[in-house]
Amino acid sequence: MQAASEPNGRIFTDNAITGEIIRIIDSARTKVALVSPYIDRVAHVEQAIAKAIARDVRVTVFTRMDGTALGGSNSREAIDWYRQHQVEVVGVRDLHAKFYINETTAVVTSMNLLRSSWSGSLELGLVVSGEHHSQLVTYLNETIWPWADSSNATSTEVRETSARETPPGRRPSPKAQSNKSEGFFETIFREVKEVLVSGGGFCLRCRAPLTAADLDSGKVLCPRDYREWAKYKNAEFVEKYCTTCGREAKTSYARPQCRTCYANDPL
Repeated sequence: MQAASEPNGRIFTDNAITGEIIRIIDSARTKVALVSPYIDRVAHVEQAIAKAIARDVRVTVFTRMDGTALGGSNSREAIDWYRQHQVEVVGVRDLHAKFYINETTAVVTSMNLLRSSWSGSLELGLVVSGEHHSQLVTYLNETIWPWADSSNATSTEVRETSARETPPGRRPSPKAQSNKSEGFFETIFREVKEVLVSGGGFCLRCRAPLTAADLDSGKVLCPRDYREWAKYKNAEFVEKYCTTCGREAKTSYARPQCRTCYANDPL
């Protein structure tokens, strides 16, 4: 059952949430993160993940590693499956948040990646984008990643951090984690900064970086998305991002800038 649309997001309940989580995975272009304290084998999720991996999407699963959360055979079996299918598994102490996020959209929900949650539990979820999506990206990068045990990525068993590694009640600072691989969306933010400094832009469809030379030659789509666009060559087809600032906007090949950038663009 789906509730009415809300000004700041869309509320879904029960079985409708499962479809939204699958949609998050299916619509990911380069990255998707699944944040779930408790996990086991869920067929629909695994099918969607396998398709995403085949599209070269980076899939990261964040799950709780302390206590008994990963002590059962189901969770270990799930981790084995993720590892075998090139999914990065990251353990996070004290994790209780549950959300599923790709480059543009997220589902914040009570639902874990558990068969029991997907087969009859009473659940609630909110689908968000825009500013609320950006807030989740920040939370993922600045809170969850720094508190993660990055050494266990793709490991069969997610080990518990010892008191000597992380004193009780203290969270490691991002600086202490500087030798860790880049967080889920850190690459995107770094590329955005580099693009803006270099005078480049962004693909209208996936927000991939474009060089200044690309823009000068009239290119507003990355090579992959241009090939898709060229099948129909509909210059009025509504795209997702502004080619100048990279923000979400209703643009098109014919009108590649958001209103703000168009207004500020010198003639």
